[in-house]
Parts: sequence; C-alpha cells; structure tokens
Amino acid sequence: MAPLYQALSEAQRIYWGGLAKHPKAESFLQDERGLTQDSIQSFELGVVGRGVVKLLRRPDQVLIEAGLAIQDEHGRVYDRFRDRVMFPIRNERGHLISFAGRALTIADHIPKYLNGPETELFRKHHELYGLHLAKNSIRKTQKAVVVEGYFDVIQGHQAGDTRLVASMGTAVSPAQVQRLLRLADELVFVFDGDVPGRKASLSAAKVFLGEMEDGKSASFVFLPDEHDPDSYLRRYGITGWQDLLKTAQPLSQVLARYVSHGLDMAIPESQVKASGKAKECIRLITGAPMYARALCSHLEQVIQISLAEERA
Repeated sequence: MAPLYQALSEAQRIYWGGLAKHPKAESFLQDERGLTQDSIQSFELGVVGRGVVKLLRRPDQVLIEAGLAIQDEHGRVYDRFRDRVMFPIRNERGHLISFAGRALTIADHIPKYLNGPETELFRKHHELYGLHLAKNSIRKTQKAVVVEGYFDVIQGHQAGDTRLVASMGTAVSPAQVQRLLRLADELVFVFDGDVPGRKASLSAAKVFLGEMEDGKSASFVFLPDEHDPDSYLRRYGITGWQDLLKTAQPLSQVLARYVSHGLDMAIPESQVKASGKAKECIRLITGAPMYARALCSHLEQVIQISLAEERA
C-alpha cells in the first residue's frame, strides 16, 4: 500500500503547486465558482495540465494501481487526468486515497467530471467526499447533510455549514449510510426538485430503510429546479440555506407520497397497488422494529386499508 500512498501524495504536491501557475484554473475557482483562497486551501484543490506521469518517476504499475495512469491496448501508459481542476479525495481518517477532476475545457467527447477508478485504497461506494473535514460537526450536531457533488460540499463549508458530505455523483450506497449513521442520528439528503431528483430521493430512502435502527431518522430537501446546492448557496447564502433545510420532509412523508402517487384511494384497485408498494418498503426494514410498526400504521392511514400481515 505504501507505494500507492506515496504516488498519490507526490501527485497532489504537483497538482497543488500548479494552481498558482494556472490563471485559467484560478479564475474558474475564484471568479466563476466563488471560492475563497481559504476554501481552496482547506480542500487542497489543484490543477493538472498535460499530466504528471512523466514527472512522478515511479513504476508504471504503481501509477496504474494508484488510479493516476491508464494503460492502453498497445501497452502505452498515459495520464488519467489532464486539463482539469483536481479534487483530492481523502478517507474519514484523512488519508489521501484518490482524486477526481473537473474539466477546464468543456467538449462533448470529454466527461465534465472524472473520478478515480476503484483501487486497493479507494472504493467509491464506501467513501464520502469531505467526511474527514465534516465528521466533527456531524458528531457535535448529530446530523449529516448529504449532497451530490464536490463543489456542493466546498460551497457549504465555505458558507458555514460544515456538516456537508457528498456521495460523489452516484446513488447513495448502504456502506455510505452505515458510515454516517455511526456518527449521527439524522441524515438530511438534499436533492434536485426535478423528476430525477425525486427518483434519487426514493432510492436513498430505500437504502436508509435497510440500514436504519430505531432512534435514527432521515429527511429530504428538494431544491428549486434551477439550482443545485452550490448555486443555491452562492445566491442565497447561509441564511437562505438554513431556511431551505427547515423545509426538509421526513422519511415517512416521502414514502407516503411514493406509495400513493397517482393513485385514487377511493378505488380498491388503487389501494391494492398502494398496499404492494407499502409492503415493499416495510420489508426493507430489518433493524428498526418500532419504526416498522409506526410506518405501517402511518401508511395504513394513507391507503385506507390494513397491512396487518406486516406487523407479525
């Protein structure tokens, strides 16, 4: 493992040192994204131009296993990250385990965001961006705020809400929920208010049901269509953000909406469909028997028929 850590640390020094020599990247971070020098330094943001593989002078296999390089079918080894703002990804203990990059030049053939691959050090679905910086605030408040992207986390911390962590652009995983529930009693998920955001919230709700214990809770915040957390914080500041978090909907409300969506509970056929969806949710709960009973009772009121068999 040591050679991988060493390669990543050396790459980070080059990325960080390159930022002061790259006016385009500095302007992007400070002028376009509104980040302060303190935020850039706290999150150790850097930049890569043509690459670092030739500068690292380490065995090709080490660079490939660290996620810094790729080998093509002809055996040529080249940089995974080029012409990107770089986000170091650290685990909960603060160890550098990977990188992500945001393209400085936007083109159809270039992914805007590029994450490091799965490696011995980095299992994406087990990690949360920013957790090493957020965990003390999460423990203190017993609440974690889960967003999607890197800039969402940085902007939140800069504004003063240091509980933000990110799932790094993927669906929330059971391992991520488990990790947060070891630190906090409540998870607040922040999603876009559009159809994909609603679907993502349902997915997170179902994952949470499978990992929760009695006494743990989740709530869901939905942003206006034109915003993500980064843009919302830049426009409305910490006061607007705190007001937004006050609109969080409890898990039971999100599930009730899912169960009853598009169905007329005055029609028996609709009640049957709704009861199937309700039972699906309740079956996911394995570690919170009291909540399972309470949710069952609540959903019975919503669909207006008994789910008695789920109470056994």
